[in-house]
Amino acid sequence: MAVTNNEVLGYFKCGDCGDRATVHKVKRGKGRFLYKRCECGCDQRTGAKVQTKLFNGTEWLGEAPEPPPNLIEPKVIPEPKQPAKQPKNEPKPEPETTGKTPLLLALAAGTGFMLLAMMGR
Repeated sequence: MAVTNNEVLGYFKCGDCGDRATVHKVKRGKGRFLYKRCECGCDQRTGAKVQTKLFNGTEWLGEAPEPPPNLIEPKVIPEPKQPAKQPKNEPKPEPETTGKTPLLLALAAGTGFMLLAMMGR
């Protein structure tokens, strides 16, 4: 039985054999999926990852056909916000104090007096 391929829509580098595969679209049955044919044979898998790789990696001969229905859309990753840069001439802002410095000084002084008092006995 002779194999008849549908119209060649583009070319795809086969990840298995490294050959240049032809890309076709199914005409009946599932009808909206792509398949490739190369030295390895015919790959008609319809999984989302396979169809996305095939659709995005094909060098189309004309306009790209309608994408497969299960095409995985690329996720948009927002760029991290850059902190505003300080102008060179302006001084850097002073770090805010927490107000604990006087308390620590009083505590240290009190501890020192207590040690002196205990040594003097």
